[in-house]
Amino acid sequence: MGRLLALPEVAADMMRVPGGSAANVMKGLACLAQGSSAATALAAAAARSAAGNGAAAAGSSPPGAALDVAFVGMVGSDAVGAEYRASIAAHGVRPLLLQSSSGAPTATCLCLVTPDGQRTMRTCLSAALELNSPSLLPAQLGGSGSSSDANGSSANGSSAAAANGTCSSGSTGGGSAGGMALLHCEGYCLYRLPVAAAAMRAAHAAGARVSLDLASFEVVQSCWAALDSLLQERLVDIVFCNEQEAEALCQAAALPLPAGCTGEQQVAAAQDFLLGQRGVTTVIVSCGSKGCIARSADGQAAATAAAKVPVVDTIGAGDFFTSGCLYGLLSGASLKACTECGCTAGTAAVQTAGAELDAEALQQLRSAISDILAADQGVVTLGLCQYGTPTSDLFVSLDAVDSSGNPSDLGTNDLHRIRLTFSDDQLAGCCSTDKGTYFEFDLPSQLMPGSQYALTVGSVEASATQIE
Repeated sequence: MGRLLALPEVAADMMRVPGGSAANVMKGLACLAQGSSAATALAAAAARSAAGNGAAAAGSSPPGAALDVAFVGMVGSDAVGAEYRASIAAHGVRPLLLQSSSGAPTATCLCLVTPDGQRTMRTCLSAALELNSPSLLPAQLGGSGSSSDANGSSANGSSAAAANGTCSSGSTGGGSAGGMALLHCEGYCLYRLPVAAAAMRAAHAAGARVSLDLASFEVVQSCWAALDSLLQERLVDIVFCNEQEAEALCQAAALPLPAGCTGEQQVAAAQDFLLGQRGVTTVIVSCGSKGCIARSADGQAAATAAAKVPVVDTIGAGDFFTSGCLYGLLSGASLKACTECGCTAGTAAVQTAGAELDAEALQQLRSAISDILAADQGVVTLGLCQYGTPTSDLFVSLDAVDSSGNPSDLGTNDLHRIRLTFSDDQLAGCCSTDKGTYFEFDLPSQLMPGSQYALTVGSVEASATQIE
């Protein structure tokens, strides 16, 4: 590794970023959560606590999950470790890190990127190999290790990453407010089965969900016994894999497949096995430039296409995809919305080097995911076109649209009653345009374009209206 890094052609254009799959996922989650309404509320609460004074008002913010995101790993006592710690902390990730006492250097992964954006990797795990006992894990993951967020870091070979906190909408999946909501593990932890199993059991005991990225078809092949032991113990709730890994799982599990079956059939068989025979609740299969295919145990299914964009670098793109999907799940979104969040995040990642989004790109990503989550929650804008005497029930025609303004079929066409209690004084605070005055409501159930809805208005009379 030292000789490779010393080559002039390598060093000239080299950029250093905090990496490792689980760390990348946590970076993505932290970056997305920083733009959520719940994050605004948590920041305001922290500010009130620090100042020791009364309540603070926060403006309107996008929906989403506010998360305390942490990363678990083992590092060396060297400059690379210190640099790594500072870097992931700057991304909003709290390092829960152990430091090697053997003198081993912090792990390093050299990623070589071709002109068309594809990559291969050469990894030296070094100190990360020493995280080999459950007792070394932080207490919240069932160990007795004393991780520090002041010294050291882990550049690769991580054991797990955890997301703690509350959600501004939906459910954390059983985690109590402020407690662990999710433990995410990368497939390479299967080489340290006792460590992985202990962390997963501790997460379940705390009411958290566990997600596992299968990492590589080679991992599935060589670690199938370890993987299946975790699955049979029902320690994994959410599985991420790609098409190659799904195929490897079918082979390792000796699933009966028809001769000459297609890749889509293999993906379906892997999902059937995990959902039906191993207790997994959600299986999300990434298909590269084609997007993803996802299914859940409650019968939801989603297939989302990836956007066609120029590819700069595929490093970390799959991890950002996972971040987007998990952020949707932690926000209580539907499976379809989760996959849209994932594909949107992955698309953003391939357009930048090292999956390091600049401020403008990150803001655009947050805005796009906020739109996806808002549409998934059924937030609809009504245009009230006339004002006059109070009225009781009034029927208006609504058209559901998605975040791009296209007609959207969101579900049932049943009649729902929406009660509007605003007064004339409150109307002054609405946004007036030449298309009317607009208001936002969270509907009690999903919309069907063209459905009729009964509105009870206090001091406003509205004629027929339509979403713009």
